[in-house]
Amino acid sequence: MSNPTTASIRAAVEHAVRAGKLEPHQLAAFSALDEGLTPAQRQAFTVNWRAAGSPATPPKPPAPEPQPPLVGLVGPKKRPDLRPGDHHLVMDDRAETIAAFDHRGQQVWKVTALARGQSTETDWRSRSSDTPPGLYRVGAIYRDYEADPTTTFSVDRRSYGWFSFDLECMEGQEGPGSRDGRDGIMIHGGGTACGWPGAWLPLQSLHPTLGCIRMHNKDLRDRVLPLTQMGAVYVSVWQEGG
Repeated sequence: MSNPTTASIRAAVEHAVRAGKLEPHQLAAFSALDEGLTPAQRQAFTVNWRAAGSPATPPKPPAPEPQPPLVGLVGPKKRPDLRPGDHHLVMDDRAETIAAFDHRGQQVWKVTALARGQSTETDWRSRSSDTPPGLYRVGAIYRDYEADPTTTFSVDRRSYGWFSFDLECMEGQEGPGSRDGRDGIMIHGGGTACGWPGAWLPLQSLHPTLGCIRMHNKDLRDRVLPLTQMGAVYVSVWQEGG
């Protein structure tokens, strides 16, 4: 057998890569061919093998997690320590959207949501005003829809909708002893202003709350709830003004 050239070995490697995988016997064959290479050819082969996409190529670092534009927005000072199975929800008050990202920073979904209270657009310090900016973690889950999916009326059901997710603050922005005296922040559906049974519809109208994040009932059931079954769910709230 003639001495193999770098070009011929590279062609063999590229063929294996295009086939979708490198089998053990192929790697053994490449190792045998490698014995006939000069040091210069071996170095060139290594460079070409990596360029062809071999398993020896170092994995690419995860893409940085997208964030809403920071100009004019106030947000968390911390980032969640995400592990496999965890998710990060990013609430952008200016865009009126909430987006979910997995632990690698890849976007899973993005839907309409409100972080709007009863005060002015840039007020999130007053009682019942916009959702306080900062980092949260989803805690207790209240599953009214699973307990009774019918349109049985109650004040709480009209206010909070199908599901309510308690938010535990991680930067002192709400809860007992919070810097602005805010407490009881959640993600929920419903809507007193929708009336009954409008507040119980899958896609009810989104009206301002007393400081919670409001999402459509259906999105809470089909998008947020499944994430809580995979791991921890963190929420970053970005608000206008300061």
